[in-house]
Amino acid sequence: MRPPILTLTLTLITLAAVRTTTARPSRAATRTECLRSHAAALASQTACGNRPVLAACLAGLSSGPESDSDDGDDDDDDDDDDDDDDDQNLPPPATDLATLAQLSACLTTAGCPAGPDTSLASFWLLHRCQPKLPRSLLPLLLLLPPRAEPTTAPAAATSTPCFTTTSITITACAAPTAGRPAACTAALAPSPVCQPALLCLSDAAGSPACMARQTAVGPAGAAVLVVLLGASAVFAGCVCGCCARDRAAAALARERKAAKGAAAGGGGRGGGGEGESVPLMPEEGAAAAVAAAAAAARGPGIGARW
Repeated sequence: MRPPILTLTLTLITLAAVRTTTARPSRAATRTECLRSHAAALASQTACGNRPVLAACLAGLSSGPESDSDDGDDDDDDDDDDDDDDDQNLPPPATDLATLAQLSACLTTAGCPAGPDTSLASFWLLHRCQPKLPRSLLPLLLLLPPRAEPTTAPAAATSTPCFTTTSITITACAAPTAGRPAACTAALAPSPVCQPALLCLSDAAGSPACMARQTAVGPAGAAVLVVLLGASAVFAGCVCGCCARDRAAAALARERKAAKGAAAGGGGRGGGGEGESVPLMPEEGAAAAVAAAAAAARGPGIGARW
């Protein structure tokens, strides 16, 4: 039977060996994993750059070399939970600077202008996954080396069967910080433009569609034009013929009405017509007839009294 002291010693040695052999994830690895897993959400909250490009760059971040000070912080996490304010005043570990450099490179690759604003945006991204960063990192943000501009020629504007890509000027603003307004700068962004020789449309699903723009009149167009002109001429002739027929009918109706009125007026005056009236007896016998009519009117008694 082992003595109690020997058993206690062996137990302590075993626990120390297990703690030594069990690898705990370092703070840098945990922070990098946070940036990778939340790449899309972090990219959607940035104020500049192409968000899909930034999300892809954040998802591909590497942990980098782990410094001794970082591992030492991990080993003493259980003992120093109450000293976070003191830890913020410590010099920043090399892993923080390396991660900030990677974040600045990702922001610049996504289209953010290189400068202090991009450095502050990278600090904000790192702060989202490690809220208690050393305060000594803030002055060092301005000392981060700017990302070298590519020396290769810019990529030519891409084109599609319907559209071609051109560059337009937009205003990009960095993430605002406490006590400082957001700084905005001009940036170039791609914009699709319809090809000059095409007519661009969109179908019911919203997909782009295009067709060749026809500016000259071909044989088919000439035939259609001739048919339209002929139909227009026939229509105009029909309209003119109908108008002439209506005018002729109206004139004939007026003539008939005038003739009926003249005939009615001549009959009321003694049956005379349009021509001269012919006397029924000679003028010599007219006087005798008038005298005979007057005598007949006086009656036979008048002549007897005289």
